[in-house]
Amino acid sequence: MLHKLLKYLGIILIVTTTSQCLSKCKQKPPYDTVNLDLKWETESHPITLSGLNLENASGLTCHVPSKQATYFLNEDGNCWEFTNEGNDLACNPIGSLSTFSLNNSFVFVAGSTEQESLFFGTISGNNIDLYKLESGAWTKVVNAEDLSTFFPGLTIDTNKYIASCTIEQEGEKKGCLMFKLQSVAPAKDELGCLLFSTEDPHFKAINIDPQHKQTEQGIYLTGMVAVRDGNIILGQGYPKHGDACTLISLKDDQITFLNPPGVHNGLPPSRTRPPWEIFPLFLADEFPIVEPIFSIFNDDKRSIYRMDSDYVLQEMTLPPDPENKILNQKSLILPFYNELYWITTITAEDGNKETVSYKGTLVTTTKKPERNP
Repeated sequence: MLHKLLKYLGIILIVTTTSQCLSKCKQKPPYDTVNLDLKWETESHPITLSGLNLENASGLTCHVPSKQATYFLNEDGNCWEFTNEGNDLACNPIGSLSTFSLNNSFVFVAGSTEQESLFFGTISGNNIDLYKLESGAWTKVVNAEDLSTFFPGLTIDTNKYIASCTIEQEGEKKGCLMFKLQSVAPAKDELGCLLFSTEDPHFKAINIDPQHKQTEQGIYLTGMVAVRDGNIILGQGYPKHGDACTLISLKDDQITFLNPPGVHNGLPPSRTRPPWEIFPLFLADEFPIVEPIFSIFNDDKRSIYRMDSDYVLQEMTLPPDPENKILNQKSLILPFYNELYWITTITAEDGNKETVSYKGTLVTTTKKPERNP
């Protein structure tokens, strides 16, 4: 009898402890925050960029896992596909787009795991256009869809940028957009969210927690990245305080804010510098874990960051640069699943300019990453 009682009490203790842990841990970042870094190869590899000029490179980057390729879409409308072959990168031009602005454009991946595709879109006024990359050419799949039906009385403020990411739901990848909405009377700013699925090739509006739907005027978006279990890191810029990140959740067509904006990272506001590049890398394992990575070229220097448990950005290791040839040069950063390629121009020993790539791999530095309950 005593044995059964102790066993019963033990079960209650386990259940109670587990419930308490879930309650306490649910606000933590759903990824390892301590033991991540980039391990760089010391040798660079030459690359031919097929017409891509690094000095004029300003655009959107997106990795498509099923194609084992990363795409760069330049603001002038020219586009390139990068594939990795061992340690070397191959760069090939693909179909071009019309010129676009980073303010009102976005990219994401959508479709089943086996048939996922790259999508590019723009918002003009309250109309949205969407293009799908098929066999190296762009096909329009959404033509000037009117978004005012989703947001009556509001206008989309593309001057505050559009944040986009790929999120997976029930085995299907979907495109998620967030942007700022404005009303004149009364004057206010709100967040808006759209979701796109290839099963029904139209956008649908997603509800946002009313407590966090309205935002301070002047706040703009710096990017977003899906991490795990429907969670998303949303970057927001504060003109007077710098940038900060928030953990949100997208489940059952509802956006919920799990944390208030994190500690401001101390960098100047985004309005005074190029926008962030926020993208996922995977920590290779039996069960790969997605990790958010942040990169920016600011004050003539490229920096790469991870995010700690307090949502504060911490610098990651950069390629070895003893002679100051790399870090201060204009560069292009390309994510490839668990690897990151750094493309830049160096001066060779003979004095000639040479375009090269450096490869870094996402690794744990001391121990296995913690998996939060």
